[in-house]
Amino acid sequence: MFEVKVPAGGGTEVHAHDESEIIYVVAGEMKVGAHTLRAGSSVHIPARTLYSFTAGDEGLRFLNFRARRDMTYITKEELMRDRRQGSEPSVIVPAVQEAEHASTLDRRG
Repeated sequence: MFEVKVPAGGGTEVHAHDESEIIYVVAGEMKVGAHTLRAGSSVHIPARTLYSFTAGDEGLRFLNFRARRDMTYITKEELMRDRRQGSEPSVIVPAVQEAEHASTLDRRG
């Protein structure tokens, strides 16, 4: 587990990690696609799932839980290359940013 602080409007490019993760919003807002997660909300992101986020107007502070130490940062291009080369599992959950799998989102708040 580790804590992340993001200034207002800050965020990430589309990316993935080797491990599944749970993000718990402690303060501020996290905009993930069409969803806004507020303090007390969480999202589960399966391993090697593309996503991105942006901090709200007040910034963002969240806790990130992963099963093991995993500091990987896989770009969209790298993940797509791996899939083309056959080194990727055959089923990939669509990007969380589109939230088609809203059951993984806890939309409290």
